[in-house]
Amino acid sequence: MDKSIFEKNLLAEKKIMVTGSNSGIGKYTSDLLLAHGAKLIKTSRKFTTINKKEIINNPEIIYIEKDLTDENAAYGIFSEIPKDWLPIDGIFHSAGKEYLSPLSLVNEKDINNSIKTSLNNALLFGKAATKKKYINDSASIVFLSSVSSKIATPGMSIYGSVKSSLNTSTKYLACELYKRKIRVNTIIAGAIQTPMHERIISKIPESARIDYQKKHLLGFGDPIEIANMVLFLLSKGSKWITGSEIYVDGGYSCSK
Repeated sequence: MDKSIFEKNLLAEKKIMVTGSNSGIGKYTSDLLLAHGAKLIKTSRKFTTINKKEIINNPEIIYIEKDLTDENAAYGIFSEIPKDWLPIDGIFHSAGKEYLSPLSLVNEKDINNSIKTSLNNALLFGKAATKKKYINDSASIVFLSSVSSKIATPGMSIYGSVKSSLNTSTKYLACELYKRKIRVNTIIAGAIQTPMHERIISKIPESARIDYQKKHLLGFGDPIEIANMVLFLLSKGSKWITGSEIYVDGGYSCSK
């Protein structure tokens, strides 16, 4: 991990939940938050044996296996968190699944699963934030969105549409939770080099991949770019930021 630009104890004693923490951006961000003093509630559909061994050696981490396509999944997570860990101080909702498919092959199951995982659970986290027993005053909620929600790309109709709705829900949640000083923001991410990213670009021709990379004026990003922004948004340094869509996309959105 790169040397951090933030103070080591920036999130000392803060209890943060990270969804999709088993791989990619979620895992990298979890490691960064932990390195800055946070106590982590890591959720994923399934954890590896290595993950499970880690919890034995680190009392600052709790693992909760949860399929976010299940009904009421995000709200239900709170009933599985030990009472001495509640209320929590922040959430990074990074869980999501890529759907690269032409419209001719789109099916309702994929649409529903994408909506449940990303949008439904974001709203349910907002519901949890109305309960003082679950989430502290002045907490911060961060959602992971995508430039696909802003710029249409063939084959990304499900993913982009759902992330666009996630952007809108951010503003509604911010307007309802401000009385408790709870902030809600969304990161509009460009292409980040993760296993999910590799799966996506492996399905497109080489010429299209090169063109896609060139549209990111600063090239494809690394997970640290998103992790640093999440760390900032979960900290007191962003206490006057809410309802915002923050671009971390290497210049992709201004290259059109």
